[in-house]
Amino acid sequence: MKLVIGIVTAMAILLIPTTAAAQDAAGPYISAIYYQCQIPGQDRADQIVRDVFGPVYDRHVAAGHISAWGWLGHQSGGHWRRARYFVTATLDGLMDMRAAI
Repeated sequence: MKLVIGIVTAMAILLIPTTAAAQDAAGPYISAIYYQCQIPGQDRADQIVRDVFGPVYDRHVAAGHISAWGWLGHQSGGHWRRARYFVTATLDGLMDMRAAI
């Protein structure tokens, strides 16, 4: 449930300003998923992203489906310690990639 709330919040924060602009405004568009990680398990999460998600995202970059992706680490304070994101040129592309990955 907390993951869903984090996703919805991230989408709202990232997309509301762009949807308030003209509908044909140029991107980029960013999708981010935030994770609550316990400190003892975050190294394992980093390894999973590097070994499992990373190659998938790299293939999508090479194919031109996304322009960038990343895994962010939060080092001090708070429970939302990691975030995974990707960038697309269009809002439609962002929604398509959210379904594909």
